[in-house]
Amino acid sequence: MPLITALRKNSRGLRRARSVSCHPMDEKCKKMCKDAGASEGDGLGYDLSSFVFCRCMDRNKNNITTIYGPKHYSESSCTNACKTHLEVDRGEVDDEGHCFCQYFGPTPLPFLGNLHTIANLSPGYDAFLQWRKEYGNVYTYWMAERPIVAITDYKTIKETFIQDGDTYGGRYLFNEHIEIARGGRLNGVIMTEGDENRENRRFALQILREIGMGKSIIELEILDEVEHMIAELRSEMDSNINDHDILKRLDLASGSVINQVVFGYRFSGENEEEFMTLKRLMDESVKEMSKPIRSIVMLYPSLRTFPFFKTAFERADKIDQQTLEFLKAKIQKYTQKFEAEGLADSNEALPFVGMYLRAKQSGNCDVNNGSILFRDDALLQFCADIWGAGHETISTTLSFGILYLLLDVDSQSKMQEELDKIVAPDEKVTIAHKARLPYTNAVINEVQRLANLLPQNLFHRTMRDVELNGYILPKSTVVVPQISCVLFDEKIFPEPKRFKPERFLDKNGQLLKVEELIPFSAGKRICLGESLARMELFLFIANIFHTFKVRPVDPLNPPTSEKIAGFVVGLKHYEVRLQLRHSKQHSK
Repeated sequence: MPLITALRKNSRGLRRARSVSCHPMDEKCKKMCKDAGASEGDGLGYDLSSFVFCRCMDRNKNNITTIYGPKHYSESSCTNACKTHLEVDRGEVDDEGHCFCQYFGPTPLPFLGNLHTIANLSPGYDAFLQWRKEYGNVYTYWMAERPIVAITDYKTIKETFIQDGDTYGGRYLFNEHIEIARGGRLNGVIMTEGDENRENRRFALQILREIGMGKSIIELEILDEVEHMIAELRSEMDSNINDHDILKRLDLASGSVINQVVFGYRFSGENEEEFMTLKRLMDESVKEMSKPIRSIVMLYPSLRTFPFFKTAFERADKIDQQTLEFLKAKIQKYTQKFEAEGLADSNEALPFVGMYLRAKQSGNCDVNNGSILFRDDALLQFCADIWGAGHETISTTLSFGILYLLLDVDSQSKMQEELDKIVAPDEKVTIAHKARLPYTNAVINEVQRLANLLPQNLFHRTMRDVELNGYILPKSTVVVPQISCVLFDEKIFPEPKRFKPERFLDKNGQLLKVEELIPFSAGKRICLGESLARMELFLFIANIFHTFKVRPVDPLNPPTSEKIAGFVVGLKHYEVRLQLRHSKQHSK
């Protein structure tokens, strides 16, 4: 098993770079010594755990003690040797002519890489923030033996993922493991790259726009869910229920919104059980994905054959397959309705699944020519991507939003005062009001920034060789835009872990456009449902707080805003006390 040991020289002394063997280095040293001009066959390697070096002999048998090379290495030959033999970013020759193989980043451990540090600094941000302070805005960290180039500042993210999106737009998601979990083929939007991703993404966006994403038709559906939720909360109040499980209501309401987009119906009454089943499966999938052992199995697929790791893999795989089978059954049920009612030839507005089936039958894309859009499993992957990404992130962000305003009564009151000036007591808050509500918009911006849902963003890979900050990143280098570091950048957002909506307002109280606020990621892989998500966050938060004062159940022991580590960060469940703000208010 390769050992990640290392060596690097800088102003603070020696740092580790990467070796490729945990055995004595004799054979590699012989080759390197020969390449460097020493006598063939000479070279003795030492593995000292903290670093590895070679001792080469020149033709006169004079010792040249070196670290990966003799004293007469040039800068270019040193770098070339490091890349060739060690897959390390760069070689540096010191004043004495020794060649040091180096990369910039934290010291990795054998087998784990830097997973231990990420796991220990819960919920996952602090490792990346700490490394940025130590190594700069761009550095290498290790997921087991996989080096990841992290880009942690907005300027460089803009130059790479936004301005050069085709180069940095590949996808790396431990593909062998994902292919197994997804039935042997990568499809949809999240997992694909290159031409396939461009075609899938363009097609999905076209359908989402046609069904009204970002338009009034979707707004009406969201407001319908808002009204149902508020009516149910008021009904609980009328029944003298004091403690309200608002998170459960938000979960169901946001689930209904995305289900209407994908399948065309909301969850209510008997079919709420359907939502609970799908929610449970997706929660379990995210929970399994967040476990360190899952990461290890993803990084070392061969471990699936060992009993302990096999059990972990099979448990996670079972949940993934159950989720896909559940979605497949929903697709089959809708397809039967689609065919029975002749919806292909109708002018009726259809949800995503219906629009997909209509496009497939219309022949606008040539299936016979191998269109990637209409493979047998393509629709299933589209639904998994849109439903999963469109529910979990919105529901969690709303939960954080209610919590932050519950804990910050001053901000809650300021937002409510602003709402009262613009929106009548018996009126719903709509998108038409949005431009006149700068403080409310600032609150929602701050909720998204501080919630900072993904401690570690999804991995990309370079689609060609590219230069970054003087380094050459070879094709297929794994890179990640660390959005969490941007959202917690002290230079942009002072006191980044405090809830301060005013940071998004100018001195006149008007909303500032802050370019660095990128909660939906950036570039060509920006979230497909950004406009839908923004609309949901605004309509839910504004209407809830226009209707109710929200307070903790126990003012002396309010819920904590401490986050729970995970692929998507979570929070501890809490309930709230509600008080109607107006005697006459809209009801269902």
